[in-house]
Amino acid sequence: MKARTPVIVMLMLVLMMGLLAAADGPAAVAAGETLTVRSAGSITLASHGTAWVPERRGKFALWRQYGWGTEARVKAGGVGDQWVHIPVPGAPVVDGYLTGLYSLTFCARSSNGAQSKPIRIDLWYGSTRFYSAPVNWWADNAEHCWKVDFNPGKSTVAVGVSVLLHFANTTDQITLSSAYASFTYG
Repeated sequence: MKARTPVIVMLMLVLMMGLLAAADGPAAVAAGETLTVRSAGSITLASHGTAWVPERRGKFALWRQYGWGTEARVKAGGVGDQWVHIPVPGAPVVDGYLTGLYSLTFCARSSNGAQSKPIRIDLWYGSTRFYSAPVNWWADNAEHCWKVDFNPGKSTVAVGVSVLLHFANTTDQITLSSAYASFTYG
């Protein structure tokens, strides 16, 4: 019996701490009830490195994935435009508040940014495209991030990101790193 006493005491402490925390936290809300806004906040969620997927894998001579990014180079039959995709998880509710997507960013590096580069971005909510625009990439070989802002925020559970890459030849390489979405709430 003595061996169980510390375990029981610890469980009671954890339970009491949870009850105290719940007293100051957001209350459950019935359907249709209006939430009281206490203060605005934000949360950013990301996908990184190996989450990128090519639409037509057979067009790539190199598709090497690391934790920090995915290196891509096309075969002769892939020269031109190739779509790549990455999902970014969403945060539909944070602290009892509905969220809105207010920005989406993706990052990449090209070995020849003047010729082989991202040229278009499409954003998806399920199978519905809610944003599409050209990307004006830098003419160098440094890593850059392309950001899309929304005002007001877009209501979405998660974001599908499609990026159209243009490969001028079979020797240029594009390295895709992270994609992240920022949500506001409250």
